[in-house]
Amino acid sequence: MNHLTDQKTTDNQCQQSDAEIKELRTALINVDAFSQSAFSEIASIANLALFCLETPEGYRRMDDIVNALVVIRNKANETENCINSQAEQVGCNYVDEVRQRRWDAERMAQAIQAGLAVKTKIYSNGSIRISPDGKNWHWLDTKSGANNE
Repeated sequence: MNHLTDQKTTDNQCQQSDAEIKELRTALINVDAFSQSAFSEIASIANLALFCLETPEGYRRMDDIVNALVVIRNKANETENCINSQAEQVGCNYVDEVRQRRWDAERMAQAIQAGLAVKTKIYSNGSIRISPDGKNWHWLDTKSGANNE
């Protein structure tokens, strides 16, 4: 390689790095916006529900408090999904490996309990192969529970 080729390669890497940095910065700005907005809303709703519980009238309005708690739960789930989506788009999403192993074990237990498997194999993408007889293997559709050949 000559000096000019080396320089082009370095320039391309820098441009790619600059593009990746811009993409990461955009994702981080989006995550910050999601979190500031959602967490402020959650805190406000929680404060109103708590304030309501400080008055006798509040205890006659339990449906309002329940609705506030449902909104808090839904907003938290929505925000978690938005933040996770942004992280996934730039390849920086967190995977809780312990939680994943628990989910895999649950799916395996369900397959065994349903009589679908004597042996099971779980893959990192969440798919499961089962063997009803210990010899022949089939894919298990984990969304519907159907046995797909």
